[in-house]
Amino acid sequence: MTSTDNNRTKNVRDKRLPFTPYIGTKDFYGQDFKVQAFIFDTWRKVVAGFGYQEYILPIVENAELFIKSGDDLGNKELYDFIDKGGRKIAIRPEATPGVTRMVAKFYRQTPKPIRVFSVMNFMRYERPQAGRMREFWQLNVDMFGKDNVFADAEILSIVVNIMYALGAPKRSFKTLVNSRKFFDALLSEATPEIGSNEKSKLYRIVDKATKLSPGELYEMLKELDIPEKARQFFANIKNIGLADILANYPDLKQNAEFKRLQSLLNLLPYPEVQFAPYIVRGLDYYDGMVFELFEATGKITRALAGGGRYNSMGPAFGINDMPAVGFGMGNYTLADFVNLYGLLPENFGERVKVYLPILVGNNGGNDASGNSSNLDQKAYSILLQIAGNLDRIMNKVLNVMPDNQKIQTEGVENTQKQVQLSLEELGINIGESTQSQFARFGESQGEVISFSFKFATILGTEPESITKALRTANKIGAKYVIILGEDELLKGIVQVRRL
Repeated sequence: MTSTDNNRTKNVRDKRLPFTPYIGTKDFYGQDFKVQAFIFDTWRKVVAGFGYQEYILPIVENAELFIKSGDDLGNKELYDFIDKGGRKIAIRPEATPGVTRMVAKFYRQTPKPIRVFSVMNFMRYERPQAGRMREFWQLNVDMFGKDNVFADAEILSIVVNIMYALGAPKRSFKTLVNSRKFFDALLSEATPEIGSNEKSKLYRIVDKATKLSPGELYEMLKELDIPEKARQFFANIKNIGLADILANYPDLKQNAEFKRLQSLLNLLPYPEVQFAPYIVRGLDYYDGMVFELFEATGKITRALAGGGRYNSMGPAFGINDMPAVGFGMGNYTLADFVNLYGLLPENFGERVKVYLPILVGNNGGNDASGNSSNLDQKAYSILLQIAGNLDRIMNKVLNVMPDNQKIQTEGVENTQKQVQLSLEELGINIGESTQSQFARFGESQGEVISFSFKFATILGTEPESITKALRTANKIGAKYVIILGEDELLKGIVQVRRL
């Protein structure tokens, strides 16, 4: 190879597009996709079961919607840009401001409470690390219009029931609950002279209690102008229980928010729900009950979910009385939980494959230019109709030829491996043109055409002999082969063979 050839090869390589996705994003395929689909499926089943309605928000919003949501989120982590019309736009980093905007449009004329949820992807400009990526998927569940312990309890119940539905073992997770108002009251008792700026900093330091040691927290607290007793108290807040708080600050027993928090905890029948004074959440819009969900052993350090009450966001949209409570649950840490405890069902997402080959010998097959004969066209149009109605057709097959699982579990004595069905019995009229036949297939049966949820159609992509078709079926893991050769077509039948 000459130097010119080498340079040409190098230039071609340099011009290749990269295989890797953008930093902090991920392709989902194979096992990763199965875990994600299992999580999404569980989310939707549980939340819809509580009467919540699903929605989708735009992928971009006006950037100002997120600027005031929190210092890090609004100022450091926002993917924002100026569009061609000169507007400052941001890729959604979370759902709460957007869903509040959406609900505000119809809030006044809609019966309360308004229960909504979504499963969407978001982006935040942050350093990718374990359990956190720049693009992530999240479940968001929100209730608008009720400000009481029953609404808070319902939200927490949904979180716990999602974990139960995933198959989480006993004592494998914990839901830690606090109240921002109760924490404010605690601050007033412990540091009565604290200013608003120092108070905001203290919130953010305490929010790191799940990730830092008491010593590390103490070093950060030394930067605040607060009493030494309060500094030591908040440095050790992760190890302080409610009894300790009330012993140090007994006046809190009469605090209204303490009584509400106590009532909430008494309502919930779940041992996984516990009080934790260090849970305050980092976003500024939280103003009541707050919580975070964690894996119990510490093998997953990041929260699996988090949320709380945010009654103060409505006024930004011109609605002064718009109480709301909700939570978000991310895909990455929850996938780590599913994998840690082996919760993915063995055959989740798998369907029984049925191979529909294009058999040679139908009036000669394709001509030299690749065009199919009339008989081939008719056979293939029938295969397409079978593919689109596979569940119903395979149910007919299994009534005559029980599957292997039924033979094993129910003791059915049937070793039959092939069954013959007439096309007329399947509702296929092969005398009509392909187009009209396909459009009306199932209509005469009073049925809605729907694709299979139990079986998977694998259509052949080129003509092959029956011998090769059976080899192909075994290669792709098909359990059944539908045979529609020239003889079957002329007789108006189809053969179904179990492998």
